[in-house]
Amino acid sequence: MNKRTVAAVIFLVIILVAGSFSGGFFYSTFVHNRAKSSKGFDHSLLKEVLSTINNAYYDDISSRKMLNGAIDGMVESLDNPYAVYYTPKEYKHFKTSMSGHYSGIGIVIGGKKGNVKVLRVVPDAPAAKKGLKKGDLILEVDGKTTKKMNLDQAAEAIKGPSGTQVTLLTERASKRKEVKIRRAKITFPNISTKTFSKTGYINMHFFSGGVAEELKESIIKLQKKGIKNLILDLRSNPGGQLNEAVEVSSLFIDKGVVVRTKDKDKKETTYSSTGGKIFSGKLVILIGESSASASEIVAGAIQDRHRGTLVGVKSFGKGTVQQIIGLSNGGALAVPSEKWLTPNGRDITKKGITPNIVVKSKSNGTNNGYDKQLEKAKSLLK
Repeated sequence: MNKRTVAAVIFLVIILVAGSFSGGFFYSTFVHNRAKSSKGFDHSLLKEVLSTINNAYYDDISSRKMLNGAIDGMVESLDNPYAVYYTPKEYKHFKTSMSGHYSGIGIVIGGKKGNVKVLRVVPDAPAAKKGLKKGDLILEVDGKTTKKMNLDQAAEAIKGPSGTQVTLLTERASKRKEVKIRRAKITFPNISTKTFSKTGYINMHFFSGGVAEELKESIIKLQKKGIKNLILDLRSNPGGQLNEAVEVSSLFIDKGVVVRTKDKDKKETTYSSTGGKIFSGKLVILIGESSASASEIVAGAIQDRHRGTLVGVKSFGKGTVQQIIGLSNGGALAVPSEKWLTPNGRDITKKGITPNIVVKSKSNGTNNGYDKQLEKAKSLLK
């Protein structure tokens, strides 16, 4: 199926486990579709084409395959990389992926079409045990080249039931290697923490449901250890749920605007802090090219409200909200329904957010084990 990837350039991020989800910014409530008439759309012509194919085509046809193809065609006609149709099977995987429990090899991939790159490897997962590392390229999946695959298709090829095997042809530093990996059940950790003297460090990987509460608990634990300052690492975080972005921002901002959204009728909705601020110390947020959507909304709110310092390189630049709309067949549409703006009214679409302190570093943060961006953040908090 010829789907568009959900991120335009490099960071549709797909969790290669039971299913996939877009590195996007979406409503956490899955809305069931209410059909509206479309001006200028000739429904009778569509029926005529279907009837003609049924009567004239020389071989048997799959009505389901034709229907999915027709829907894909309508979605692709929007010419928007954030508009996606999920078949019932894919939508089921999508919802499963949001739970944090999967069956697969345990990697995150990104990249342009035909350039599948490993962005993250889950510790102790099958991929990690077989030696896959961040930055590895995946050239083939079970003997099929990834050159013509978008990321949805690459994910579909790699994922599979627990206990089954997948063979990958990988490339690292111009050296190719074939790796056979047996899929397994995986719990995808969303937050990891460290301490550097009086500074706490939290790496947040995705804005899935409940992550704000998980972050809150992590901060409280670090505070009990005596930390006074905090580094929040969003460099490899592709986004997630709207409400979680607001809740995360509210942990650092006690009141006022966090984000605004505008729909096609220019109707504006304001999302303010929920008043759950628990950390008042010095704050540094690390951002990078992989920081997209919900990550950018948190970074934008912190920057506009002068609550902390952003360090790293310019973020991805995804300034739209996707609405996930359930369909009667069990599938769903991801439809870009609104633009979002920072508290000061900035539209970051295709522009990204420029950090207060720009620190360039290879591999989006690390170079031969030395993390220049992290070290800069630590130096600001001494």
